[in-house]
Amino acid sequence: MITLADISRRLDTVRRKERSVILVTGLARTILAVVAAALAYFLLDWLFEMPYAGRIVTLLLAFGAICYVFFLHVLKPLRRIADDDEIALRVEARNPDLRGRLISTVQLSRSQARGEYAGSPDLLRALESDTLAAAQPLDFLRIISKQTMRKIFALAGAALLIQIVCVVRFPEYFEALALRLVHPRYQYPTKTRIEEVLPPSTYVAYGDPVHVTVRIDPASVVPESNGMLTFRLDDGTETPVELVPSPDDPTVFEGKLAKALGNMTVIAEVGDARSIPTKIEVRQRPEVREGSIRYIYPAYTGRKTSEPQKFGGLKALVGSSAEITITASKALASAQILRADGQKLALVQAGNDKREWKLPKPFLIDRSTNFSVEMVDEDGLVNPRPPVVYPVDAQADEAPSVKLRWPSRDTIVTAKARKEILFDVSDDFGVRTVWLVYKITKKGQTEESAKIKRKELTGLIDEKRPKTGGAETLPCQITWALEQESLNVEDQIVFWLEADDDCATNDVLAAPSAPAAPDAEGAGTGEPKAEAKSEIAYPRSTDVRFTVVSEETYREERLENISEFIEQTRGLREQQENVKRRVLKILEESGSK
Repeated sequence: MITLADISRRLDTVRRKERSVILVTGLARTILAVVAAALAYFLLDWLFEMPYAGRIVTLLLAFGAICYVFFLHVLKPLRRIADDDEIALRVEARNPDLRGRLISTVQLSRSQARGEYAGSPDLLRALESDTLAAAQPLDFLRIISKQTMRKIFALAGAALLIQIVCVVRFPEYFEALALRLVHPRYQYPTKTRIEEVLPPSTYVAYGDPVHVTVRIDPASVVPESNGMLTFRLDDGTETPVELVPSPDDPTVFEGKLAKALGNMTVIAEVGDARSIPTKIEVRQRPEVREGSIRYIYPAYTGRKTSEPQKFGGLKALVGSSAEITITASKALASAQILRADGQKLALVQAGNDKREWKLPKPFLIDRSTNFSVEMVDEDGLVNPRPPVVYPVDAQADEAPSVKLRWPSRDTIVTAKARKEILFDVSDDFGVRTVWLVYKITKKGQTEESAKIKRKELTGLIDEKRPKTGGAETLPCQITWALEQESLNVEDQIVFWLEADDDCATNDVLAAPSAPAAPDAEGAGTGEPKAEAKSEIAYPRSTDVRFTVVSEETYREERLENISEFIEQTRGLREQQENVKRRVLKILEESGSK
């Protein structure tokens, strides 16, 4: 006959067995979760080539799912301790013949043990005796179901076996799976193996073509068909580009994207191999955002330095210079101005942010040409090609003009005459000087052999006249005392006027003078021959010729001229009288009508 102590031991045994079943079943479920998570992670990573951050996140999610299964099916059930009452109720549910006696006996005996009043002792003894008699042949362990445990355990064993077979059959894939958690760029094994993908650099300039070279491991399968490049912009736009084998090396494939329009990721696919994504940053080239120009004019113009103007083409008087400052769109490493004639003018940094640059010396405007700005930023990128070309319009300082008003034609003079010469001279920025240029041909001498003489007339020009822009005519008058030239009858004087301003850039070089002839003075004496040299050809007036005559001839010529003038005057008077008569006749006829 069993006792109450035996009933208590049976309940403890049920409790221990049940905890063992829970532990085994929970561990089997956990194994299933581990296998499922490993296979799911492998499939996701293999199919979608997850980035390294995605792999880590997926691994953490899988580990979290495994921990949740372990907590739900192991820790949580084990933490819930089944007491004797619960087990007794489950035994009675399994054995209806007990009719509540087992739970009553367990509870009443526990009350008696605490010294509480539980009822009549005789009744309690009778209940205990009936309960022990009914419970003696019963197997309390039958309330524990092991069917679920067996199924879960079988499934876990099968899953674990599949996992082991996969690892044994495809060890390189699972090795790659593990290594990809340590080495971000490690790849799964393929028949074709990509050794490297070579973009031009980690960045390219906006709008430039992107050349990509893919090198295949020659020890792997090298496909004969073309591959594919996929350029994926940050906004999700994808551009496919064909990868073509190099004619020189079949293991090298090349592809080119026509224009880089934004930051991108490039993926190469050759055969069954797929490269990991390679990021390429697209950076803007430097450009001139704004700038300023200040013109410095030649001193002789009397003009002040201009106010700053917007940067662009240059337009100023020849001999002017321009102070140039530019502001770039990004920080620069260097900048220079390239003239069309090949000159290079280096710019220096003018600000702390490396964006503002200026010319240390003003840009000399000496001719019409053009220029461009070359900038190199800190990434080594230069401004767009072809560069913006800025014109240089060098406006010429007009040469002075001199016009002889009197005498206006050839005439005769005496050896002691004092000739009045009237002329006009003009220039856009003022006349520097005027020369009276002449040559005297003596009787019996050729004009070509006559020596040219020059007299500067600067003192005869009104120097107080202001120099202003725009042509300004200066009327001038001089008296030429011919008696100072020691003239004789039949001598001839050819003269003209020459003028010059303060600008040297508008001077014109005359044809070089011929070297001395062999029979000229100094030839054959051991002295070097005169070398040809260029001289400035100044603007000049028309030539006028004076022929020297005697006093009598001059008076006769003058008298003859006076007679001709009188005859001309008489003819004019007759013409005037005829006009008057015709006018009166017309008036009379008009009045009669």
